Amino acid sequence: MSTLPAPADEPPPPRAPAAVAGAAPGYQRPPARELIEQWSRLIDRLSAVLHAPEAASFEASVAGVDAALQLLADSDADRVVFVATFLAESEARHYCAAHSLYVALACHLASRAIDGWDDRRRAQLRGAALTMNIAMASQQDQMARQYAPLDTDQRALIDSHETRGAQRLRELGIADTDWTEAVAQHHRTGPGALDTRSPAEQMARLIQRADRLTAAHSIRAGRAARSAGDASRAAYLDEMQQPDAAGAALVKALGIYPPGSLVRLANAEVAIVIRRGERADQPHVVAVVRADGLPQVSPKPRDTAQPAMKVIGSLAQETIKLRLSLEALVKLT
Repeated sequence: MSTLPAPADEPPPPRAPAAVAGAAPGYQRPPARELIEQWSRLIDRLSAVLHAPEAASFEASVAGVDAALQLLADSDADRVVFVATFLAESEARHYCAAHSLYVALACHLASRAIDGWDDRRRAQLRGAALTMNIAMASQQDQMARQYAPLDTDQRALIDSHETRGAQRLRELGIADTDWTEAVAQHHRTGPGALDTRSPAEQMARLIQRADRLTAAHSIRAGRAARSAGDASRAAYLDEMQQPDAAGAALVKALGIYPPGSLVRLANAEVAIVIRRGERADQPHVVAVVRADGLPQVSPKPRDTAQPAMKVIGSLAQETIKLRLSLEALVKLT
């Protein structure tokens, strides 16, 4: 299997001025390795909180993870989404924590597009997303590594984890009823407008759709991942195959082709999305696989606004015979 070589320095992001990319004014870009390490440390921190929660420090520990997540997301969203998406599609380490962190990131970014949500509501949303699977953290990690089909006990565990999770949060000192109710309902909400629901139901619906979207293209043993583009299109439609308000907010936030996902271009090359574009169907990309199926010697920027290089589909990482270097690619974002 080929490996993409890592460039020696940190080149400026191609075709992605800060105003388009979403970077905060005055933001100082951390080196690629540092950003990856920051995200990995957040996964480790959340994993420790979910696996061994202590009532005396639980709420403060979740708040600490949340503050670090919000800082990263609000500083340079595309770069952080790139890291989260790439890792979701390439490794299953600490699956429960990594997935919950990714869902919280997606929900936070999507909540910006929902009218009437203030900072308190967004904080409740992130808290609920980070802790949604606390009742089955260890088991979820194990199931992500499991090749055999889920057994009856595992399915029962999954079916009951929302109610048990909300109860566990109350035992750990979470008195915010919207937070705990959002966890209790995050697999039970149905289609329909968001603005007619209670605050907890609105948050639960957004978490539910983000959960399904990100899980669909996350790698797990014994199950092929969908491409991120396919997962995004599915999230846009509700259970009745109608446009979904929560799904639309997520697609607006992450793009049809999120940063970190692979796409097929009209010229038969495979490219990786490095940032969202001004149009959802025209992301900023670099080609990593040539039209003949061989790896590019180095990633090549491609203009997806040009007909010959437009995006015609998306792919999961596991479908290409190329070991991509996350650090090398983050340097290009």
